[in-house]
Amino acid sequence: MNGKRSEGSGEQQPGAIVEGHVELREFDEAAGYLPLRAFAFDTAGRVIGSGDVDAKGSYRFPVSLKQPADVEVFVGPAVGADIVRQAEPPVTRFSAADWTRTASGFQLNPRLVLPRPIWWPWRPIRVCVRGRVRKDQGDRPPCPVPFATVEVYDVDREGCLWPIIRPRIPDLLDRPVLRIPELVKPGPIPEPDPIGPIASIGGRLERVALNPQPLPPREALQFGANLDRVALNPQPLPPREFAAASTQPSSLGGLSAVAFDPQPDPPGLPLTRVGEVRTLAESIASRLDALTITSRIPPWLIWPRCFYSKAIVCTTTTDCDGRFRCCFWWWPWHVRNGRLRFDSRPDIIVKVTQVIGGSSRVIYLDPYTSTRWDSWGAYIDLLLDDEDIVCGNGCTPTTQGPTTFFVRVGNDEVYKINQGTGLFDETPFGGAYSNMAYGSSLNLHAVFGDALSAASPQFYYRLSVAGPTTGGAFKEIKATLTDTRVNKATLFSEDHPLGPFTIGPTPNLYEVRNTADYFWYNQDWIGTWYTSFAGDLDTYVPDEGLYTLRLEVFDATGTKLTSATIDYRDGTVAPPAVLPAMVDSCDLVIQIDNKPPTVSLSFPGVVNPCGVVPVASTPFNFNAHVNQENGRLHSWGLGYVKGLNIGSGTLASATSNSGLAVPVNQLVSSAPMTAGLTGTCAFALTIGAWAHIRNGYGLIYHVSQPYALAVENCS
Repeated sequence: MNGKRSEGSGEQQPGAIVEGHVELREFDEAAGYLPLRAFAFDTAGRVIGSGDVDAKGSYRFPVSLKQPADVEVFVGPAVGADIVRQAEPPVTRFSAADWTRTASGFQLNPRLVLPRPIWWPWRPIRVCVRGRVRKDQGDRPPCPVPFATVEVYDVDREGCLWPIIRPRIPDLLDRPVLRIPELVKPGPIPEPDPIGPIASIGGRLERVALNPQPLPPREALQFGANLDRVALNPQPLPPREFAAASTQPSSLGGLSAVAFDPQPDPPGLPLTRVGEVRTLAESIASRLDALTITSRIPPWLIWPRCFYSKAIVCTTTTDCDGRFRCCFWWWPWHVRNGRLRFDSRPDIIVKVTQVIGGSSRVIYLDPYTSTRWDSWGAYIDLLLDDEDIVCGNGCTPTTQGPTTFFVRVGNDEVYKINQGTGLFDETPFGGAYSNMAYGSSLNLHAVFGDALSAASPQFYYRLSVAGPTTGGAFKEIKATLTDTRVNKATLFSEDHPLGPFTIGPTPNLYEVRNTADYFWYNQDWIGTWYTSFAGDLDTYVPDEGLYTLRLEVFDATGTKLTSATIDYRDGTVAPPAVLPAMVDSCDLVIQIDNKPPTVSLSFPGVVNPCGVVPVASTPFNFNAHVNQENGRLHSWGLGYVKGLNIGSGTLASATSNSGLAVPVNQLVSSAPMTAGLTGTCAFALTIGAWAHIRNGYGLIYHVSQPYALAVENCS
């Protein structure tokens, strides 16, 4: 703002100078500066000069006059002279007699005062959009989507999508994700819309999408008394201004009263629900809060007549935890599509793109029904279900020096694994589970210090296991490992193979990730042990046993590095504590069990081989049998369904977070399901059980067995 520039038309006379000062009433200099520009026009309306207003309110610029003449001077937003008049700033007229002679020519010295209602709409506001992007993994917790590009747009749009969503609301309640192709596909004939056919409102407003010169807010509202037509207004008014929009008179130079609101909502004021969702009852709207409507194709390409204005206002990138923050200055007066327009606050949508397989893909774009109207800012929590999205494990702290240690198995911190028994036990840390073994596929996580990950030449590591099936020797893990890396300079992402490689004479080594030049989606993921995969007999565990996982570091020649070079640490010590040193490797003791439970039912003689029992023999008893070969049973249950789901319930069940005693042989009565039965009826029985075994994320190895029987009344 302090830099000086001026413009004029025609031949400039060096002695013709406009030098003045503008005072902004009630302006707080501590709040920042307000870029302004002073203009001079002749009586024919031609610009004859302009110049920037400095931080102290002073301005000076030459004008193209050969002698004193009548002029108009005003101060307005710092835009071009050809559009500044659209802001309608107060104009001060000066006659030729107001000019004064100077030694170098003649000069005009305007002293202007702008009341707060005049300059207030011209000031910029700071808008920050924050949020996070995660991928839905079904039974697993959501995982963050790191290093994705987030673009924030200011848009103006019509309510084209709302008539499609409105009849589908009963199907959308409590859903986390919905894709636009699923939303717009033909469905059943909807029930009548209780709020009226928005898309068929008659009159001039319904054709605004085809209007090359959209109607301004006040003019649009004059064409109908019903304010719910605001959904079709090319510049929708914020909610609190609806009631006053059609009644407040124009003032202060002809601008609508909205433009000169001297007391706008403060940033801390709770905002109402956005878009058309505001029209719903709170009991319904609250059940749509978690809904994310996604689209890979920009909605303005699907419905080109629905959106007449869009502009990107901010771009950022999600961090390693999928979080983002994008802040920008918003100018209420700004040029859009060649016109000076007023919009007190932006109407925000976001677009998220990710490089997948070397190409940029749109993984989310707001469908505009979710437009955040007149926002001071927003927090946007996106949960996406696109199976192609690549997600990570979150931020990984980097230690200093040549340090390495195990940190997790799946999502389980290794200090929750008892190193005497190898069993998972979180009860000392406020958790519920204990005495739980591990099985199936185990994702292994460890930390490498910056002297290993940011160093040159390259370092490598090896993973191996020893236990009952390895004959006491360590057998190497050989599963392929690939991760997505992002260049720190260009933010270009690509999949990068990490091993196993043969380095020098040593096979089955993995590459320590280069953190000096790259961000990584899963920086601490060092490999996967497929304990139940018979394709690799070296590391296959068909039954159960106590195993030791080992991590060792190698140099660029494939030479094993001992504790003399590498700071091996024991990550199984619970915080807060200094991790003790380990000798020449990092070891982790873990109990493996890959045996699922077994379940069955046995029936008394009154039930014939076809599963039919006379009604006179009810109630009857049958036996539930549940077992796990190695004594690890977490829970079991026996449920029934009566007829075509006319009744259901649980006949027996048990659960224990520390493991149930096995085997289970329990006599169960049919009374709860056969009580009051007078006629013939069929029943479906299902007995199921979970083993007390996990994979670092949750329970695994569930089995169930269905049975069918019928109670017959032949009387």
